[in-house]
Amino acid sequence: MCNFCRHKLSYRWESGILAICVIILSIAIIAYMCTRDRFGLFHKISLGIACFGLFAGICLLMGALLENACLVWMWIVIMSAVILAATAFEIFRLCKGWNSVSDRTKTYEIIFILVAPCLGFFMIYQTILFALELKRQRSEEQQHGYLYVLRGC
Repeated sequence: MCNFCRHKLSYRWESGILAICVIILSIAIIAYMCTRDRFGLFHKISLGIACFGLFAGICLLMGALLENACLVWMWIVIMSAVILAATAFEIFRLCKGWNSVSDRTKTYEIIFILVAPCLGFFMIYQTILFALELKRQRSEEQQHGYLYVLRGC
């Protein structure tokens, strides 16, 4: 995904950078939502989605640091739900205020509704590749461990 310094970053590095970006974005959304004067239902839903995104980002960061596949798969499940919930929320919010928003805002919202889930699921695809790499690495380590035990040394 990212060619930095003329070589491809490992999936572990990409997942760590991705986790840090998601954590920063979630904290920014939470800070923005907490400073609003009026705190309605839409703000509460956005705050909940951002909190789940923050939790998922922490899971991925810990999974990348510790090379723990369980935490990476937790990220995949939580972020899939977050992406679907955010997309459904934006569609509902756009439908509810269709007559009260300008055409330019409608265009931006529709583009966001189309592009954001695609980017989110690409991000999840990259993380699945990292989780499968961890699984393959673990199975190789177990196989070498069994050979070590069978040899007796």
